[in-house]
Amino acid sequence: MKKNLLILFVLLTLKGYCQWNNSGNNTSTGNLTLGGSFISTTTYGVKLEPVSGDAVIKRNNAGNLCISSGSGDSQIRFNYNYGGGSGGIMVYDGGVEHHGDFWVTNGQLNIAASARHVMIGSSTFSHKLTLAGDLALGLSGAVSTISGTSSSGAIQIKNDASNGGAANRYLRLGWRDNNAVFYPVMAITEDYKVGIGTTTPSHKLTVAGDVAFGLDGAISTISGTSSSGAIQIKNDPSVGGASNRYLRLGWKDNAALFTPVLAINEDMNVGIGTTTPDTKLTVKGVIHTNEVRVDMESPIQGPDYVFEKDYDLLSLAELEAYIKANKHLPEVPSAKEMAEDGLNLKEMNLLLLKKVEELTLHLIEANKKIDDLRNGLKETNSRIKN
Repeated sequence: MKKNLLILFVLLTLKGYCQWNNSGNNTSTGNLTLGGSFISTTTYGVKLEPVSGDAVIKRNNAGNLCISSGSGDSQIRFNYNYGGGSGGIMVYDGGVEHHGDFWVTNGQLNIAASARHVMIGSSTFSHKLTLAGDLALGLSGAVSTISGTSSSGAIQIKNDASNGGAANRYLRLGWRDNNAVFYPVMAITEDYKVGIGTTTPSHKLTVAGDVAFGLDGAISTISGTSSSGAIQIKNDPSVGGASNRYLRLGWKDNAALFTPVLAINEDMNVGIGTTTPDTKLTVKGVIHTNEVRVDMESPIQGPDYVFEKDYDLLSLAELEAYIKANKHLPEVPSAKEMAEDGLNLKEMNLLLLKKVEELTLHLIEANKKIDDLRNGLKETNSRIKN
């Protein structure tokens, strides 16, 4: 009796011409509807309506199998929010706002097909890919590369807990060619070292090559995060028609104000205590040192020529007349000249040595005269006694 009622129910729900067999295969050229009406002239399928709304499983004229909701703005759910739960998969069917969107496990993986966005761990998007949480690439020992579809910049990540007994984890930035060959430019190793131009940095920052700071007219400052020593570099090919490139070492205070201590200008002059050196080394202040060694270069020479027989030594009378007229020794700059032009220590030391040698000659000559006077005095005394 139950079997007959089931057959009668199936026959009443079939539309079109069909034959239902109790055993074997059954073929229908119409549609099978369970729980409601089904109108279709171009597709064949099965409609299910157990509670409210409807769902359709059908084959269209192109030969595709379609699973869809009956209305234009609803969802197809696979264990999504079934029985009060929040797990599962939900696909939006139709509608303007969520046309073709795909959600997995309560909004933890969302593909917004209508807006061309992918969201992981978030139900709202701000970019093409929005990720709420950490991202892990690759397995232990694997190298993961992120790059464009052809020759482009690339990121390479390796997680290798042991490589010949030593850890070998790194992050590298570089370039990938059309043959998928990766060329590293910068490397960050697991011991917190950064290499530019090398993948084996030996210090916190290792650069294999030149380093350029700043653009034309820009000032680059390298310093600590607070009051600290600092380096300032400026590359300015023309300021008022004149070059103005320099390297300065100094101090930066907490207000980011830089105070230069040493300056190296593009004319290869070095200044200590001044930023405008006019010689190879210009020092504004006192110099404290253990020793100063000065090279003697031609035409400057030691004043040994003073002791030559043909040297024209001024007499003491001539020297006295010059001093009375000029208030300083011959060849020695005056106090005014010293104040205006400063002193050349090498020339001054040689000049002082020359004056000492001239003075020595005068003393020798004076000593001869004293000896002559002493001898003459002895003779006079001897005659008086006799």
